[in-house]
Amino acid sequence: MFSDNPAEQGDIISVGINIQNTASNQMKVYWIGIHFDFDSKDIYWISGDASENEPVSIASGDEKIFDIDGIEIPSNLKVGYHTYNIVIDYELQDGWLDGWNDYRWESLPQSDFRVDERDRDNDGYPDSEDEFPDNNDEWKDSDGDGVGDNEDKFPNDRDEWKDSDGDGVGNNEDEFPNDSEEWEDTDGDGVGDNEDAFPRDKDEWEDSDGNEIGDNQDEKDEAEENLEDAASKTNFLLIAVVVIIIIGIIGIIGYSSSKKKATQSPIPQTQYQQPAPPPPPPPY
Repeated sequence: MFSDNPAEQGDIISVGINIQNTASNQMKVYWIGIHFDFDSKDIYWISGDASENEPVSIASGDEKIFDIDGIEIPSNLKVGYHTYNIVIDYELQDGWLDGWNDYRWESLPQSDFRVDERDRDNDGYPDSEDEFPDNNDEWKDSDGDGVGDNEDKFPNDRDEWKDSDGDGVGNNEDEFPNDSEEWEDTDGDGVGDNEDAFPRDKDEWEDSDGNEIGDNQDEKDEAEENLEDAASKTNFLLIAVVVIIIIGIIGIIGYSSSKKKATQSPIPQTQYQQPAPPPPPPPY
């Protein structure tokens, strides 16, 4: 009875040999040997203290399992079936007065066992086919990126293996690896293309009023319009003031000119002479 059957290349196994005493008398087992076709020497189990060679007794009709441990299967052993033989050195009680004199050495029929390729992580894939021989969750790396297909979210893309936000775009390509709604920012303004109303204009990303002009430009245009309005009002006031000043100046000049003429032109004397007295009445 093998501890591992089939065994694998490089395994260290144990074999349990079940001895049944079918004789009518007691049995004493001194040692048991096992020989494999891949090993030039026999492997022995020796009962009790080897130096004293103390046997193990088995009563008639009983059985006992003898374990032989530490059997190493070569790591380069050919895969397939191999044979082994078991030999037993024992003695039977013969029932006579001298007791134990029916000493026997017996070789059991040859048996076989199978050796498979080594699978040290026990994932069902032999090491020769397993790209991750020490990881029982992985055995293949289709794209050669060093991440096994089971863990790799993109098993056929050597540039991608993880998709943190589950948007279908790998983290290496995804400019927003933790936002499932975004993955690209064409204009590099920090706002993803899906949210960006102007994905190719790094100065704009929102259009609150839907006029197809970005809010930043709208604010700029509004500011410019306000400046223009203010300038227009200022100009109007300046013009009005200038006109008033000009009119005032003209009025002052006209008034001064009229006053000066009146001062410089004398009034004719005839205009101020008293009328002649009427002639005296005729005498009577």
